[in-house]
Amino acid sequence: MAVKRATILVSGDVQQTGYRDRAIEIGKRLNLSGYAENLPDGRVRIVAEGEEESLNKFLSDVDIKNALINVERIDHSISDATGEFSDFHKLVGKGETDERLDTAATLLKELINVTRDGFAKTISAIESVRRDTSAMLEKQDRMLEKQDRMLEKQDRMLEKQDITIEILKSVKEDTSQIREDTSQISGIRENTEKMLEKQDITIEILKGVTDETIHTREDTPTIRAKREKKTR
Repeated sequence: MAVKRATILVSGDVQQTGYRDRAIEIGKRLNLSGYAENLPDGRVRIVAEGEEESLNKFLSDVDIKNALINVERIDHSISDATGEFSDFHKLVGKGETDERLDTAATLLKELINVTRDGFAKTISAIESVRRDTSAMLEKQDRMLEKQDRMLEKQDRMLEKQDITIEILKSVKEDTSQIREDTSQISGIRENTEKMLEKQDITIEILKGVTDETIHTREDTPTIRAKREKKTR
């Protein structure tokens, strides 16, 4: 595949944002060579050489948008490579170092302010969490007290339940004894019924004997009269 050169002009928030370093990192990963530099009009110019497929990938990857970098437009042209670059590097203009130091100092001040505000907010948040935690612990203590009272009531109920169980056991024993007594009474009743049956039979027998005796008494005068006639 032929080696080509891409001359790229990038517009947007691309200076003093680390954009050149990011572009160089991408170029090295794609085995490209060339340079990146800031232009006075706020744009970044990138000259990159390498295989055409890698250059197309590079054009896509340097379209970056994040918290610091915001690429708004990319213009490019393709030409034949010259092979003059041995690596991918950054060109730093005259006075850019001092400007970058001033920018770094400003950013550092902003970072300090942000950090201070962040600490203040963090401390406030910690205090809020501490208050909320204290309130939650108080509620938890009250809930535990209620739970203790409920457990005491439960213990008393269990004691009553034990007493009730003992009473039920006693009632059960009494019921068993009553059943035994009832069984004995049933036996006595059966014996009594048998005796009554025998008594009824005896009465019937006695009635029969009585009837015969009565007949015998009734017949006695007649027999005597007959005997007297025979004697005469």
